[in-house]
Amino acid sequence: MAKLHVEAVPRWATGTPDYQSIPVLLLVSVSDDAGVPVTGLHSSSFDVHWLANAETPIATYLSDFREYSHLSHLLFPQFAGGYYSFVVVPVDVRWNFPQEFLMLSVRNGSDHGQTLCLAQYYRITYP
Repeated sequence: MAKLHVEAVPRWATGTPDYQSIPVLLLVSVSDDAGVPVTGLHSSSFDVHWLANAETPIATYLSDFREYSHLSHLLFPQFAGGYYSFVVVPVDVRWNFPQEFLMLSVRNGSDHGQTLCLAQYYRITYP
């Protein structure tokens, strides 16, 4: 079993003040313990929970899963791949606050990794 290095950056924004029903876009980078990008992962390799309170991690639903590895070497030869994005939505509940902690774990066979990130809601204002 080897460790995967996982980094995640959320983007949570819209033009409405109702953040509670707005999904979070998550961009994730995955590499192995030698720093080599991990490609070919499926949405089932990713698991995201958020903390509704100190005792209760809540499951999320992932949609719009995309892998950018197959395009990145053509458009940006300096990038070797291992990039993924997906939309995160809480299951059967709404976000509690305009800042939420997300816990992300990734599995690739017996290899695994995890990370934490803070999603901060931003209201987009148009001129």
